[in-house]
Amino acid sequence: MSRSRLSMGPTRPECNFRRNAVRASYGHAMEPSKGVQAVMGLAGLVVLSLIIGTFLSGGSTTNSTTSTPPANTSTNTQAPTAPSPAAQVGLWYQQYGSIFTTLGNDLNNVSAASGGSDINAAQSACQTLAADIQTAQSYPAIPDAQTAADWSTVLSDEGSAATDCVNGIQNNDPSLVTQGATEMVQGNVALDKAIMDVQSLTGTG
Repeated sequence: MSRSRLSMGPTRPECNFRRNAVRASYGHAMEPSKGVQAVMGLAGLVVLSLIIGTFLSGGSTTNSTTSTPPANTSTNTQAPTAPSPAAQVGLWYQQYGSIFTTLGNDLNNVSAASGGSDINAAQSACQTLAADIQTAQSYPAIPDAQTAADWSTVLSDEGSAATDCVNGIQNNDPSLVTQGATEMVQGNVALDKAIMDVQSLTGTG
């Protein structure tokens, strides 16, 4: 079904049906992510520090006229310690953490578009979410098991939600639209958890 037919107005009952289904599913099922608001406090993440060893040496003198090389020369160089889990997560966030805010904005845009009468705007918002999920999936894993697991749930749920949203609108399938809304809410909860994981590790919560 072409976009022009989807936006012909109230004289087409199926268009009203689809608008109402999208509005009912996304317009009221979602609330802005509390974690997305909190993510702005993550700017002060832990910075990686390295411990540098010292070079120690000693010497001795046998008499006033003749000196000999030091009897024992020792070198005690301490290798840099491995970054702590908190530091590793902090470094990941410094490089890729803006995706948290991006996805949060996408979710809010889907909710706002779905609450209006423009079915094409809702579909476009879901397509943007799908594209940003693909970008997030290309990033390295978060270097902490629990945080990585929660983040994986975010990408899985939101990816499915975006796909179901787009397909549900295109195919005039209210049940698929509703399923996408449910998945989106679940992904939103997981996003909050992932953000709280980062805050807990870095002490910025």
